[in-house]
Amino acid sequence: MAEFVDANGLVYHALLERISDGSLAPGTKLREGALALEFGTSRTPVREALRTLAAEGLVEIAQNRGATVRAWTAEQIYESYGLRAVLQAHAGRLAAANSNPEDVEKLQAVQAQMEQLLARRPATFLDDLARLNAEFHATVVGMAKSTLLESMINTLTSVSMVGRTFRGFETEDLERSMMHHRDIIRGIAAGDAELVAAVMTSHILAARPAALAMLQASAESPKRSAAAH
Repeated sequence: MAEFVDANGLVYHALLERISDGSLAPGTKLREGALALEFGTSRTPVREALRTLAAEGLVEIAQNRGATVRAWTAEQIYESYGLRAVLQAHAGRLAAANSNPEDVEKLQAVQAQMEQLLARRPATFLDDLARLNAEFHATVVGMAKSTLLESMINTLTSVSMVGRTFRGFETEDLERSMMHHRDIIRGIAAGDAELVAAVMTSHILAARPAALAMLQASAESPKRSAAAH
């Protein structure tokens, strides 16, 4: 039983990461047999992982057609950011109420790494910023100490466009994001729940235009490729 659970988790997390970082693009077919061969498992863990991803809205399973990576519309992306703003603002309130010096120091350490990356701008800095940004927000959500809230937020932030939003940011967007993070840390350290909620709401909603731009760019890319041929 333990081996089955481990295999199921392995397949799920591997597919989740690929969908989130865009390696598996919307519309990609997810064939049970091929995935089972790749991961060295039976089809059962693959099937369970696909069902979990479907329940989270990341995969679509159609009878006699199998599973495909879900293609998100602009309306759905728009709505997902609105929902994230509400949920993560609430997480920020709870984090401020539960704050302790250790968690504040962790947020400060992650933020320092992000600011250093923004100053140096190595070749992979946008991807590294996205990873650290996810760590920053996961820390805030963890401080809320609500497994239900954490699960709901994780489902929304698993959307592949969310993971790539930084690639659509201009310099002023990145600087604003860093400023928001600093204010969130100050609010949590001071135990000011409403300040954290207000800044978190602005922070999430300010990223929405970039996510929508990335969605449009990904939709136009295949058209450009087709035209080139």
